[in-house]
Amino acid sequence: MNQSSRTVQNLGIVYVASLVQLVVQFLIQAFIASQFGALEQKQAFASVLALPTFVAAVVTGSIGYVLIPELQAKFSRQQDREGWQLASYIGLLTVVLSCIGWFLLYALARPICQSLFREEQLQLCSLLLRMLSVQVLFNGLISWLQALHHGRQRFLAPALGGVMGTLTTLAWAFVNVQAAEGRDSGNIMAIATAINLGSLVSVIVHLSPVIRNLCWPSVDRGRLAALFALYWPLMLGAAFLRVEPVVDRVLAEHVAGGSLEEISKRAVAHLHDAQRILVALVSIGTSGLSLIAFPQLAERLATQGKSGFAEHFALACRRLTVLVIPVSLGVGVFATWIVRDLLQRGAFTLDDSRVVGNLILASMGMFVGASYGELLARGHYVLGDTRSPTIIGVLSLTVAMIGMVITIEPWGVYGIGLGVSAYFLISAAIMAIVLGRQLGAGVYQGMVTTSAKSVVAALAACAVCYGVYSWGWGKTWIAAPTGAVSYFGVLLLLQESAAVQILKIVFSRLRLA
Repeated sequence: MNQSSRTVQNLGIVYVASLVQLVVQFLIQAFIASQFGALEQKQAFASVLALPTFVAAVVTGSIGYVLIPELQAKFSRQQDREGWQLASYIGLLTVVLSCIGWFLLYALARPICQSLFREEQLQLCSLLLRMLSVQVLFNGLISWLQALHHGRQRFLAPALGGVMGTLTTLAWAFVNVQAAEGRDSGNIMAIATAINLGSLVSVIVHLSPVIRNLCWPSVDRGRLAALFALYWPLMLGAAFLRVEPVVDRVLAEHVAGGSLEEISKRAVAHLHDAQRILVALVSIGTSGLSLIAFPQLAERLATQGKSGFAEHFALACRRLTVLVIPVSLGVGVFATWIVRDLLQRGAFTLDDSRVVGNLILASMGMFVGASYGELLARGHYVLGDTRSPTIIGVLSLTVAMIGMVITIEPWGVYGIGLGVSAYFLISAAIMAIVLGRQLGAGVYQGMVTTSAKSVVAALAACAVCYGVYSWGWGKTWIAAPTGAVSYFGVLLLLQESAAVQILKIVFSRLRLA
């Protein structure tokens, strides 16, 4: 299979899996919202889940950025044994470090919760943290296994792992969570169990295709030192950068605890819902392009030098733009309607829909900045530069945190959303400038034309969607596909090449299936 056909197949696999996973994640979120609305138990769950996620992100979350180019180089040179030995060694380190993080969170759950949560939440949060602490191990294993698969340009197992994991979570939650009167803590504990089971299934699906190839871990110490020299800036940077979701929830707790308004007391749950939706959207913006582009950029740099790298990076940016602009405009304009259709049922009220919708609008910079930032950061990593993205991220987050602290009093939880947007947008903009200076303007060739055509097409699609919403022809389930068809139809009329390429990828994948 040639490079073009392999790219078509990989993009098709990842996009279909991302779409299915996005739908399942929305169903999970809608189910939790219907059971708990924005009540105390859900707020505790949202805050506690951020802790093991943070630890895993710091310890193992950046493994792929260093391991994928190394594995890609070894396997492309037919050094399979050395590649599997390196992968096994990194896997062993991942398990050891993740288990240490898991055990520390489990053992110190109560004192950690005492320092972060109110007294009335202490018992529930401690129980949740003990149960969810195993997420450190699960997330670490998934990060390592994804790096192993992507380093070999294999994308099916990671795609299936994400889908099967979220489906397991949804099925377990649906069967075991009962809307008992008073909504006691047992129900939210069942949600935590569902999250753990889904992660376990995802690990198994990731591991199954490669377990027979794992071998006795071995690695050249000199090469290991070189990899660690690339990894430590990412790890130290993550220790600061990944604290952002935790800070968001601490500030939201401040809003909830200091307000007499009932709607403001649910600030943590509202922030959690908004950010979960945006993170799900980011998976569409980055999964299909950044994940696949990463090993391909490494291959282009090795075979064609910086000129080949810049050409392929410009193509990836144009394709990303075709996806990011309509999603950001469409979701931003119709955020409240979308939240209403997805989440408003049971204990989740119209007021909750309005707040979460406005939060999504305030936080939309997170989607745009994270989508471009992920691709830009991977471009730096392929060039062997792990320090610049880390330093840029730390400085950007520092500025954003100062802004959040200043705006939290006058603007409440919306100040958090605007601060998060500022962080991702500033970080992406500076990384783009630095990369452009290193490689020249050719690295963004065609971006202005593609952006202009995408904005025109997105505005036309928004007009069509407005008619669907306002004239009562249907809800989001009708507006979204109608808007997508309208958007790509206008782009085809405008003869936008990136859109034509994406549609060819989709239809070619359908024929391959």
